[in-house]
Amino acid sequence: MAGILSHTPGIKVHGMPDQMFVGIDVSKARLDVVVLPSGEVFAVDNTASGLTELLIRLSDLQPQLVVLEAIGCDVGAA
Repeated sequence: MAGILSHTPGIKVHGMPDQMFVGIDVSKARLDVVVLPSGEVFAVDNTASGLTELLIRLSDLQPQLVVLEAIGCDVGAA
């Protein structure tokens, strides 16, 4: 039976313990990353070298799902 994993406050993941999920908050300068269910948190620069580092780490983790969140935008007034 699937359990409830909640290693990050306010976030509950329903599923098997071997499932890995990644959330990425995208900003102009950096990418803030959280890994569930482990609760690991890290950041990389939003540059070519930072993206390379992120891809290497995600390749090692092999998550079932990666979710991106970008709050705000650089759109001028119409």
